Amino acid sequence: METAIGDLIGNIGPKVGKLIALLGSDVDGEVLGAVAALGRVLEGAGLDYTDLGEAMGAGLVLHTLRHPSEVLPGEDELWRQQARWLLSLGADLSEKEIEFLRNIVKWIGRPSDKQLAWLERIYKEAAAEAG
Repeated sequence: METAIGDLIGNIGPKVGKLIALLGSDVDGEVLGAVAALGRVLEGAGLDYTDLGEAMGAGLVLHTLRHPSEVLPGEDELWRQQARWLLSLGADLSEKEIEFLRNIVKWIGRPSDKQLAWLERIYKEAAAEAG
């Protein structure tokens, strides 16, 4: 399994954990609602149930996504962390931007200068809106 998928699963871990806990409910409607919500959370992160199963099977530790300004040197590429943060925000992004960010999160190697410039523009706009 690629590290990028494991990292992304970890970034949505708190939400996933809460929804998985609801799967043990005795109320059928709560279980169905949790399954649907889990699917939406995974889809929003550019993942599916197969990715979740692979990550859980690998015993990944779930962690909370940090703001890109909190990333220490050597932990992860800043551009990947920015893309993860933008996806987790649920910012007002176009479908094209969302697809771009999902691809950047899974990117192997360094993105092109043009891709990095686009990511920086999206990031600055979202950060300004977030205050």
